[in-house]
Amino acid sequence: LMPRIAATAAAGGTGEADVRVLNVTSISQSPGVEWDNLHAQKSFTSHGSYCHSKTCMRVFSFELHERMQRAAAKETSGEQMRSASSELAAAGAAALGQVVVLTCDPGTVNTKMLLAGWGPCGVETFQADDQFSLLTAPRFRDEDARGGYYVNLHMRQRPKPRAAHDAVVEEREKLWGILEQMTGFEYPF
Repeated sequence: LMPRIAATAAAGGTGEADVRVLNVTSISQSPGVEWDNLHAQKSFTSHGSYCHSKTCMRVFSFELHERMQRAAAKETSGEQMRSASSELAAAGAAALGQVVVLTCDPGTVNTKMLLAGWGPCGVETFQADDQFSLLTAPRFRDEDARGGYYVNLHMRQRPKPRAAHDAVVEEREKLWGILEQMTGFEYPF
C-alpha cells in the first residue's frame, strides 16, 4: 500500500496532493505497549486486548509519521527506495513528506461493543463523522496538524521528534522493529 500512497502523493505535485492516512485508535488505550504480553500470551481479556491494540495503533501511527517526514527531509536514496519497490522508488522520498498521517478516537459511538458493555451512552453510528472530517477538512493538512492523535477533532497528542530520544520514541522504534520482523518486510525510511 505504501508504494501506491507515495505514487499518488507524487502525482499531485509538491503541495498539491491531498493524501492522508488515518488510523483509528480509541480513548480506551492502555498506558503503554505491554511488551511482555504483546500477543496476549500471558493474559487475555477482550477489552484489555482491544485497549492494547489501540495503543499499538497510535504508537505505529506516530512512528509512520516521523519516518515519512524524515525520509522526505533527508531524501532517502533511490537505491534504498528501489530495494523496497520500484513504485516507491519512482515516487521518491519527497512524496512521502506530502502524506498526512493522523490517528483518532472515533468518539463514543453506540457500537455493538459499547452497547454490550456500557449501554447507549454515545452518539448513533450515522452521527460519528470525525474520521470524515479528519480525512477531508483542509485544516488537518496544515503542518502543525500532521501526525497528531485527535479526540473530538482536537489534537490530544503529537509525536515527539526523534531527537527527543526518550522512552516514548524508543517505544515507537521498538514496535516498528517488531512489526518488520513479524512481516518480513522493511521499508527504507
